[in-house]
Amino acid sequence: MDESNGNKINDNIGISDRNNGGQNDEKDNKDDTGEVYACSFDMDCVAKCELEYEGINDKKVQENRPPSTKDTKRDVDREASPTLPVEWDNTADIPTLHFSFIVNLLLPKHLISKRHPKVEQEIDKLNTRGRQQYGEDPPSKYIAVGSSAECYEIPRMISKEPLKMPIGVQHSDIDVLVAWNSRRIRELDLQTSDKQKVVLEIEDVHPGYCRLFINDPESVLRGVDPSTAIWVEKRGFFNAKKVRDDIKTLMDQIGFEQSTDISKFIVDQKGPAVGLEDITARTLKLFQSSTSLQHPRQEMVAALPILWPKIANNWMFRQRTNNWLSDTLIKSIVDEGCHVVPVSHRHTKHPDIEWRLSFATSEVRLAKDVVTDDQRQCYVYLKLLRQVKMKGLDLLSSYHMKTAFLYSCERLPTECWHEIQGGCILYVLDTLIAFVKDRWLPSYFIPENNLLDHLTEDEFNHLDILLASIRTDPISPV
Repeated sequence: MDESNGNKINDNIGISDRNNGGQNDEKDNKDDTGEVYACSFDMDCVAKCELEYEGINDKKVQENRPPSTKDTKRDVDREASPTLPVEWDNTADIPTLHFSFIVNLLLPKHLISKRHPKVEQEIDKLNTRGRQQYGEDPPSKYIAVGSSAECYEIPRMISKEPLKMPIGVQHSDIDVLVAWNSRRIRELDLQTSDKQKVVLEIEDVHPGYCRLFINDPESVLRGVDPSTAIWVEKRGFFNAKKVRDDIKTLMDQIGFEQSTDISKFIVDQKGPAVGLEDITARTLKLFQSSTSLQHPRQEMVAALPILWPKIANNWMFRQRTNNWLSDTLIKSIVDEGCHVVPVSHRHTKHPDIEWRLSFATSEVRLAKDVVTDDQRQCYVYLKLLRQVKMKGLDLLSSYHMKTAFLYSCERLPTECWHEIQGGCILYVLDTLIAFVKDRWLPSYFIPENNLLDHLTEDEFNHLDILLASIRTDPISPV
């Protein structure tokens, strides 16, 4: 983004309040009880799994259809859950213990790190550059998100054929949020005496998206580029398209500054993400050999910090069948807030003023704080299956698979991921297959947002066939 313009906007919004902008709204993130309901398990793992899923009956299964347009909630707690294969899986015709052994053989846990020093080093370099240029209060900060920050990457040494390019090499981008260093934006609060300069609006937009209404244009837009705002029916909104263009300009500048006679950086843009890549053959070779701290490519997306939106309150209080998330962790994640990124829903009438709610930093917290090595191993194996069987297809992304994985983490006892990894992998696949069959993949934080609502029926049918193929044979492709 245009950092000078962004710096001016930060001042107008109220940068001095950025660290405590959420204190006054803490009450919005609580219900009358403040409790998160969970069940404890005190039997051995296999008995727990059998008890949990033998009792499923038709009364708890919702009709397999998306909710009507009048529905405001999607009750994920009551969605039909697949059965966990405990000893033998009839669909794949394999014992789960055998499958677990193969998973550990092909993808040993010691190859899946819980810490990524290369990512941390690259982010430190970017933030150091900002401080050197603007002092200790730069207009934006860089935050690592995505698979590299969550340590969900496919290990680079995994290869299906000897002497061939390792499968994981092309999946090692660093995903970065370029977050405005400003006060967190919130929804309209009629109880506060202070005038909110910018208001988060989620009414009349697709669930999971929003607009940023400029409630005090006289102060917010003072001295900034007039194109920062777009006016619709005499109301001003932050221009998402301009932010996408500004981040491209910023990355062009960084690429120019970092290019030398030895390293050559190029910049490209795909939607809201801007790629910064060192295309020097020497850098790529060193990276693949794991002897270089230089990461060849970074994907950057502009982001604005917001308070936890009310539409995501369901995530705090929904019923979970295990103790995977503690009340303390949930409160900590909510208190940290989240972000909006300049991405509109594909069917919106006003794409240039629409933003998508992003919980990328919340997902990093989950990956670092509660996802176990066993759970991480299962998810990376699923990513490996997707890469081999769906390479080149845009029907199902790794994020869709991660969504099914996170729902599964809430439903399965944590011990099962250690005792029967193979069964848990099949369970996640069954969860994903059920969502696709229902034509509704609910976002993990906002279930009302169907992550697959862009697919046609023909694409769904093709996806049904692909997932059924993987489910029948989850070993041979790898």
